[in-house]
Amino acid sequence: MKLLQATLSLVFLLACSTSTSNASAVHDVCQHLTGGRHKPVVSYDDCVKFFQADKGSATADHRGLAAIAAKIIGATAKSTADRIAHLRASEKDKVRADCLGACAKVYSEAISQIGKAVKGIATGTKGSLGHAGTTLASVLDAPSTCEYGFRKLHKPSLLAAEDAKFRKEVAIALFVTGTLSRNSRITGTSICTENRAKDTMKLLLQALCPLVFLLACSTANASVLQDACKSFAAKHPDIGYGYCTN
Repeated sequence: MKLLQATLSLVFLLACSTSTSNASAVHDVCQHLTGGRHKPVVSYDDCVKFFQADKGSATADHRGLAAIAAKIIGATAKSTADRIAHLRASEKDKVRADCLGACAKVYSEAISQIGKAVKGIATGTKGSLGHAGTTLASVLDAPSTCEYGFRKLHKPSLLAAEDAKFRKEVAIALFVTGTLSRNSRITGTSICTENRAKDTMKLLLQALCPLVFLLACSTANASVLQDACKSFAAKHPDIGYGYCTN
């Protein structure tokens, strides 16, 4: 009986420890995303709720959260694409229907790109994580492209809520994947060549610069982007300031 009690106590202790550790993973990601001096694109509470939409986040580590984030934005992109298809089916105005068609195209491409990112995160190598971040960065402009079409028509967007939601969710997914890629590089046991290290850092920079730019726009202060790129260039002169700003 004492052995059973001891075993159960140990199991309970391990369960609590795991729960606390993984809850901390969500906290750490959301705290780092929203805790800077800039005005965050996403609030801390919204970030936590984003991950809580998937029950797996309760037991996920950092890499698991990246996979969950990619899964969630994939579902959001699919839901938005379905919404667009529904609107197109009932739209009588040809110009607005064409606008919805353009939105359908960018969200279809986003779904495809997110699928590639999911595979990259699952692979988990330095290169695949870097490529996953770059791939996620490529879908950041999907909502803006869609909204631009409505602005050209001088009419209210039919997808304003969907575009805003997707933009914020991609920002979270890009952040968690980008930081995972960076941490993987730092803690890796070896890097084969100097050129490979440089290429890996460039992939990470490609993934993170769009998010930095998005944050800069949210504050109407381009100096945020400039400062970030200057700081990066100082530590990595072989890559340079211009690579980020261009």
